[in-house]
Amino acid sequence: MRAIRRQWQRGAAAVEFALVMTPLLLLALGGIDFGHYFYVREIVVNAAREGARAGAIVPNALSQPAVANATAVATAQAYLTSVGLTAAATVDNCTPSPAPPVPYVCVQVLYPAASITGFLSALMPANAMGQAAMRLEP
Repeated sequence: MRAIRRQWQRGAAAVEFALVMTPLLLLALGGIDFGHYFYVREIVVNAAREGARAGAIVPNALSQPAVANATAVATAQAYLTSVGLTAAATVDNCTPSPAPPVPYVCVQVLYPAASITGFLSALMPANAMGQAAMRLEP
């Protein structure tokens, strides 16, 4: 009787393992992917903010807005480089919506932040975007 019961339960542990491993794998790899995305997004937002701040405090920025915009883009790009995010980053000037009534400098940073494990690539955003606008100092 005991031998028959053991034979009937043979493989039950493998089936239970397969049923439990699927949600655990989903949680672990999803946590890695979303954690990486949020990390990259925060860096991109900080790069845009630092770029806009640097462009806003350029001396004579009101009379030379092109210099302020160029400084903003260069500072945002330097911030990305300093933290190691350089591959295919797009850093440009932008127009915030709604446009503020005062002179401003605006920086938009776009960085590809796809899934690093490939497990949740259909659910992950393709890009991390940050945008910041600051008024120019008189």
